[in-house]
Amino acid sequence: MKIAQRVSSAIAVCLLSIILFFVGSFKAFAYTTIGAEIPVNCLGVSDDNTHIYTIKIESENDNSPAPNSDTLEISENGTGCFEINISEPGTYNYKIYEIAGDNTNIEYDSNIYHVTLFVENSTEDELIYTVIATIVGKDGKPEKIDFEDAVLSDNDSQTTTTIITTTVPDTTTVTETTADSTPQTTAVTTTVTTTSISDTDNPFTGFIDSVLTGDSFPAHAVRMVMLSSIMIAISTFLFKRDNNEEEDKNEK
Repeated sequence: MKIAQRVSSAIAVCLLSIILFFVGSFKAFAYTTIGAEIPVNCLGVSDDNTHIYTIKIESENDNSPAPNSDTLEISENGTGCFEINISEPGTYNYKIYEIAGDNTNIEYDSNIYHVTLFVENSTEDELIYTVIATIVGKDGKPEKIDFEDAVLSDNDSQTTTTIITTTVPDTTTVTETTADSTPQTTAVTTTVTTTSISDTDNPFTGFIDSVLTGDSFPAHAVRMVMLSSIMIAISTFLFKRDNNEEEDKNEK
């Protein structure tokens, strides 16, 4: 009986020792949570002193801790940072980009940053981290995460169509279409006046009107006149011949 009690006591002591050992080990490997920061810079926008950037961060893998806030609103020439609480070493991936607004006069930055957060244990058993960023679709590593919007110039505005209509009296209306970069459509009407020479100023009017052409020419009357002239000429010729013969007879 006593032997059984002693064995039970020994087993209990061993189990307690094992439990205390593992508890001490867990406490030894428990890391102090740190707050990792990912800074973001928003550059100035010309001709717009009240511009606000809206910057978004998203986790790219399931084991990446969620940031304290996934959206930042930063005024131009301002800096903000995403804060992420890290409690253990690891490699965590995020993407950061700007949410485009609805201002049609602003060209929003379309860059997407791929951010890798390397977290490791230091020699003092404290967590340390390193932030490395790249731009999706571009080579090289930028020194900072910068976003820059711009105000569209007049040349970048949407091209519209201007219709110019020219009206010529007694002729067909001519319509020309030209491209214009102004945002409004303007209709311009130009009237071209032509000057004609009146009948009184034209020296050939009387002469032209006096010439009869086509069906209005009196061909029948002309033929009658010509026939009458021929008959008169023949009669005159015969009359003179008879007179000459009578004179010759009288002289003989």
